Amino acid sequence: MREFNISFALWYIKHRRLIDLTAVLFLIGVNIVIVIYICTAAVNYFGSPPPSEPSILVNIPPRTAVAKDLEIVRCEVLPSANKYDLVAIIRNPNTTLGLQSLDYKFSLLDAEDKVIKEVTGTSYILPSETQYIIRPDITVEDVKVERATLKLMPAERWSSRDDLSAPSLSVLEDKKELSLNPSDQLELFAIVQNQGYYSFKDVEVKVVCWGQNDTIVAVNYTTLNNFYANTQREIRMRWPQDFRDKMQRIDIFIETNIYNPDNFLEPLPEGGNGGEKYRNI
Repeated sequence: MREFNISFALWYIKHRRLIDLTAVLFLIGVNIVIVIYICTAAVNYFGSPPPSEPSILVNIPPRTAVAKDLEIVRCEVLPSANKYDLVAIIRNPNTTLGLQSLDYKFSLLDAEDKVIKEVTGTSYILPSETQYIIRPDITVEDVKVERATLKLMPAERWSSRDDLSAPSLSVLEDKKELSLNPSDQLELFAIVQNQGYYSFKDVEVKVVCWGQNDTIVAVNYTTLNNFYANTQREIRMRWPQDFRDKMQRIDIFIETNIYNPDNFLEPLPEGGNGGEKYRNI
């Protein structure tokens, strides 16, 4: 044991400078690591932006949905005396989008599918609406019309009117009567009402008479001008022929374009203006 201690002492004396240098280098390395750690922590703490409060998303509108195409359910041509009545049923599969202006074109075809005549017009369609486009009393000279087709041409982009509800337009079912008038014309008498808040410049009344197996027997169409809120109006529509023996039910549709701002009326100040009680909004 004594010999070992003497040998270790001699070895230490011989390598003392190397040992001291190694110890110094070790301590320097430890200090460098500590300084780097402290500096890094300080930079991360003082150089980073202060933590923000959690974001709260309020009423962020979703991306505009891609509108689905309108569906043409059916398109028919009905002989009426020496003329033709056109009717098409279209459906809007979009629950929140509608069209203020919708151009359309009926093409009347003969037995060889040649276009005899084209009838154009402009309509509209509301969200989730099934709409009837009716064009009565179309005259065609000399050629028999066998069928008709319809082409839809939206005149503008789809839009939404979440600020407006559907108009409260309806028919008084107990005031609806279909009978022959003194001129032996079939006449429909009905009373329609506007129970909503808004008054409208133009309101469309469309009539579809149904036979067996959902065949369309006859159609008709008229427009009511200046249909004021909380009022009732009488309508009368006539046909040259009596088709009651073929008819099983009759539908009356009361529609108006809530996408057109010019279609709304507002009350005038007390006393009106030349007898008028309402004006365009």
